[in-house]
Amino acid sequence: MKAVLVVVGILLPFSVVNAADNKWPTDLICASGVHAYFYLKEPPRQIGKLDGWTAFRSKSGATYDCQVRGRSIALKWKNDSGPMSSESTQFDERGANLTVRPKGLSEWRFQRTTNGYRSLD
Repeated sequence: MKAVLVVVGILLPFSVVNAADNKWPTDLICASGVHAYFYLKEPPRQIGKLDGWTAFRSKSGATYDCQVRGRSIALKWKNDSGPMSSESTQFDERGANLTVRPKGLSEWRFQRTTNGYRSLD
């Protein structure tokens, strides 16, 4: 009689990326920058790219353009006053973790997952 080993796996809604794949792509850095700078409750959805800028839309319908420049995140958006922009958001990558500092006033921590990222705060 042969013994059979059965392995049962439990799928979680996310899993952290493995160490070899933990580099943050610029699109995810931008998404986390928009998420933090505008205090969004959930990640924005990427809707396109144009001239080196990545466009995002929040759940409320607001749109934002983003570009990674070195260790800074440049943002553009429109409000009732007209076009606005900021280059004051900084970020640091440490493996699967990303720290975003919008306007130098707060700090948001994110962790890379197989399907994007999640907030650690």
